[in-house]
Amino acid sequence: MMPQFFVLAFVNLLLSSRCWLCSALRDEHTQRVADSGKVNTVCKPTEMIYVLGDSHGDLHFFVHQLLSTKRFMLLGTTVMWATRTNGMCCCTSHVSRIDCQGQHAYFTNITLGNGSFYNLCCNTPNSTQFQNQCDWSSTFSEEAQNALTGLGQVNVCPFEEGETESDDFEVVIAGDAIDRGSKSREILDLIRMLQKHEQHGSKLIFLLGNHEEYLLRYAWEQSDQWARAYDWAFKNYKALFNAGNGTADYMLLGWLRSQDVIYKNGRTLVMHGGLQPKYVDSIKKELTATGTRTDADKIVEKINQEAHQKFKGIWECVQKATSETNKRCCGCGFHYCEMPNCANRVPVPLVVDDGGVVWEREFSSAVSYQINKNQNQEKETCNKVKSVGEKLAVNFIVLGHTTHPTIKTFCKRDTLVFAVDTTNKLCQKGFFVKKEVGDECDFQEERDFLHAKAQNTQWTNSYLPSSLRIAKDRWVAKCAYDYTRQLVCEKVIAMSK
Repeated sequence: MMPQFFVLAFVNLLLSSRCWLCSALRDEHTQRVADSGKVNTVCKPTEMIYVLGDSHGDLHFFVHQLLSTKRFMLLGTTVMWATRTNGMCCCTSHVSRIDCQGQHAYFTNITLGNGSFYNLCCNTPNSTQFQNQCDWSSTFSEEAQNALTGLGQVNVCPFEEGETESDDFEVVIAGDAIDRGSKSREILDLIRMLQKHEQHGSKLIFLLGNHEEYLLRYAWEQSDQWARAYDWAFKNYKALFNAGNGTADYMLLGWLRSQDVIYKNGRTLVMHGGLQPKYVDSIKKELTATGTRTDADKIVEKINQEAHQKFKGIWECVQKATSETNKRCCGCGFHYCEMPNCANRVPVPLVVDDGGVVWEREFSSAVSYQINKNQNQEKETCNKVKSVGEKLAVNFIVLGHTTHPTIKTFCKRDTLVFAVDTTNKLCQKGFFVKKEVGDECDFQEERDFLHAKAQNTQWTNSYLPSSLRIAKDRWVAKCAYDYTRQLVCEKVIAMSK
C-alpha cells in the first residue's frame, strides 16, 4: 500500500499543475476532488477579472484604463495599486479631529470656491474602525474632490459603497501597449513596475499583441506602411536586440518575450487576436501523441510555451546572425513575409504565427458578424466561437486587436465574445485634429471630450478608456469614462447559476 505521505504529495502535485482536474470536474463555483469529496478551493475561478484593451503608446489613455478597474489610483502623477491598507482616503467633517488623529491619520481642511470649507481626515491607516467611518460620505461633493485634487491629493478609496476589496482578482491587459502614441516605453515600464508590487504584482497579467510580436520578431516587415503602423517598435527594435547584458533595454526585451499570449481563468479566455478551432484540435492531437493530458488548461499552457520558445529562438537566432538580412529572416512569418526564401527562419507552430492567437482578427471584427441575403457570416463565425468555447470549457472570450467605439459583444448565445479595444484611431484620419504622417496619436482628455461635445458628433462617449469586468464566471460589466470624465459602469450580462 502506498504510504500516506506519497499520496498527499501526489495529490498536491496534481492540484498545483494549473488545476487540471478542474477541467473534468468543473462546477461554476467549486470543484470537488473525486476520491475525497472535499472542496478544492484552489480550483475556484477568480472572483473578479478585469480586462483592458489596446492602449497603443498612449499613457494618458492607459492610466485611465487602469483607473477604470478601481484597482489602481493616482497619487499626484504616480500610478499605484489601490488598497485600503496602503492608500490615501479622505473623509468629510463627520469624522472629528480626535477620531482622525487617534487613528494615525491627519486632520486638515480645504477651502471651496464659495468660501466654505471641508474638514478632512486623510491617509488610510490600518484600522477597520476608521475605514468604516471614513469610506463613504454622501456629503463629499465633486467640488471638494476637485479642491483636494488641486492640493496634489485624491480621494482614492475607489470602491463602490458597500463593495468589499477582495484579494481574489486579476487584471489582464490584452496586448498592443505600444506604437502610435508617444509613450510606448513609459507604458511598458509602468506595467513592469506594477508587476513588482509585493502584494498585488502577480495579479497583473500582460498578454502580447501583434505590435509587441512585431518587435520581438525583429521587425521582419519593413515597408513604409509597416514602419508607420509599428512606429515605436520599428524605431527601437535594433537597440533592444543589440543591448548589452544587464542594461535597461536588455532587461525590457527579456521581460517582454517572457509574457504570455493567451490567458484562461475559470470559464474566461483572453487573448489579443483569436483562436481558430483547428488550432485547438491540432494542439490536442500533438499532446495526445506525446501521452500528455489534453484538458483546456494544458492546451492554453502549450500555446504559451510555444510562444515563449518562438521568441527565445528568434532572439538567439538574431544574436548569431552575421548580416542584417539574416537577422530579419529569423522572425520571418509563414503567411506574411517579404523574404520567403529565408534559410534560417525560426520554425513555429501556426497557432503562434501570423494567423494565430496574436494576429487572428475574425472573432473581433464586426464584419465577421454581418448578416445579408447572400451569406450568414454571423452564424458561421459564432459556430467557430462556440466550438472553441466547448473545446476549452469557456463561456466568455475577450479580445483586443480590432478597434470599436465602445466595448462590443458578439455571439450572444452559447460562448460570448467581447471586443475591448476602444483606442481612438480617428485622430489618424484627421477626425479630431489634422494629423500628418509620423504624428503621434495621443488621447488628450480635454481636446477629445470637448471636441466631441462641441461638434455633437456620433462619437460622443466613444473611443474612451474602458475596462471589462467578469465576476465569478457569471456576470459581466463594462466600464468607461464618459465625456463628463465620470466613470460609468453598465452590467451587460448576468448568467443564471
